[in-house]
Amino acid sequence: MSSIKHVDYMNKPILFIDLEGSASDFEVVDLGEKAKKLFKLSSRIELYVMYNLTGVVLTKQVMVNMKQLMEYANMVSRRVIFGIDPKYAELVRQVMVNLNVAANTRYVDNYTQAVNLIVDDTEWVNRRGAGAAPKGTAGGRVIGWDGRERRQDPPKVYREDEFIANVNKMNLPKSQ
Repeated sequence: MSSIKHVDYMNKPILFIDLEGSASDFEVVDLGEKAKKLFKLSSRIELYVMYNLTGVVLTKQVMVNMKQLMEYANMVSRRVIFGIDPKYAELVRQVMVNLNVAANTRYVDNYTQAVNLIVDDTEWVNRRGAGAAPKGTAGGRVIGWDGRERRQDPPKVYREDEFIANVNKMNLPKSQ
């Protein structure tokens, strides 16, 4: 049975969206809608979210609804996903890149790693933000040994039609 839980760990409030054991596409989408309402109502400065995708079968309906479910994804400052079936791992990563939330998303294997990662402030340094830039950078730009700017290649962003084509190529089940 899937659920949404509030977890306090090391004085950090975490919203835990547990999709393990979801019986159907409807249950996954319904839980996503409830989480979306909680994000909208949240008045916290930082919103931390953990997703448990253990045993979740990603069907075509779930993947198509993912964009709609992530409407308030920009409010989440830290997101950790664990329990992804290896055959869906690359597709989930593509979804996060396509939704422009990959920078705030990390992937681990289990709950313990997820909780420890989401509260580890050193892992979530904002490399593009204003203020003090890490050594060797200037406001998000990488400076080489010779003092000239070196630009890093941006991650590949998939267009929506490319994403749908990738979903279709995987021959995902239509629904559960």
